[in-house]
Amino acid sequence: MPKSKIEVLDCKLKGDTTNDADTAGILAVNADINIRRSTLAHFKSGAIMITALPQNMVFIAENEIMTCETAGIYMQGRSSKPVVLNNKIKFCRSVGITTNLDVDANICGNEVTLCEKGLEILNNKSRCIDNIIDKAHENGILVLGDNKATKCTPSLWRNKIRNCGANGIFVSGE
Repeated sequence: MPKSKIEVLDCKLKGDTTNDADTAGILAVNADINIRRSTLAHFKSGAIMITALPQNMVFIAENEIMTCETAGIYMQGRSSKPVVLNNKIKFCRSVGITTNLDVDANICGNEVTLCEKGLEILNNKSRCIDNIIDKAHENGILVLGDNKATKCTPSLWRNKIRNCGANGIFVSGE
């Protein structure tokens, strides 16, 4: 709900591993969220899924995310400014962290290990600093700028990308 706020601190969330249900760990729509020091595992529809407005405070830090299928962390929302800091994401059959369409995220100090893809920056200007992407099955970082309605000008600084199945950093426009 708009004007909602949720704080998830030191929690353990586990998805449905017996019924193959389409569960998500945390789904936040236009809310302020603070998720810290928590463990999220076994979610078919993603561990943390966010749609934010520019005025929403979104802070995701020091979490451990494992074995998710759609995404570890997915963020969207024009001009939103989520902060994703020092998370460990591993064993996801998808992308570790995705920012979509005109998000202005700060993604710093995260470790993404043994995921399908490391980071996806889709048509936005997020800043990715000091992240470690290790053993991504496909691209370590994918930057896609195929939407003319928004600028795709991300900043990639001091990231360590190791042992990827395809490219370390792959940039594609139209």
